[in-house]
Amino acid sequence: MASANLAIVRSFTLKYWFDTEKITDVERLLKEFADTHPRAPIRVGGFGSFPPNVVFIDVQLSDEAKKIFGYLIAELKTIDWMPWDRYDAENLHFHATIAEECNEKFSDIWYYVQGKEKYFDTYFDNITILRATKRVKNYDKYEMHKIFILGQE
Repeated sequence: MASANLAIVRSFTLKYWFDTEKITDVERLLKEFADTHPRAPIRVGGFGSFPPNVVFIDVQLSDEAKKIFGYLIAELKTIDWMPWDRYDAENLHFHATIAEECNEKFSDIWYYVQGKEKYFDTYFDNITILRATKRVKNYDKYEMHKIFILGQE
């Protein structure tokens, strides 16, 4: 897993950020969820973007991973204070950010990654809560708060 000091932690997004003083609600739900759901295959590779700020690696979920994600979202929606964005849940584009706040450097970064695509198969095997630790320029630095391994009791 990634260093706690990285601004971009190696991960793919399952739910966009939210502020809360009630993180134990989420931790309890995720522990139970992880204990009762298996890991599932995913394919990682190819590049995408949210111009002009973000370049990412695409994450394609298998049918099994899509089902598990759907179950996860249904569970998270039982937390009445949890905010939902227009890009969350069924509208989420699965991705792993590799560059953010690109702005004027976006076209250079996009040009650089072209032709460098790699693909590999791996697993959706954990759910990790990331915590913003500080703000640097226009983005947050994150560290892992807690990790929940799917299919382990």
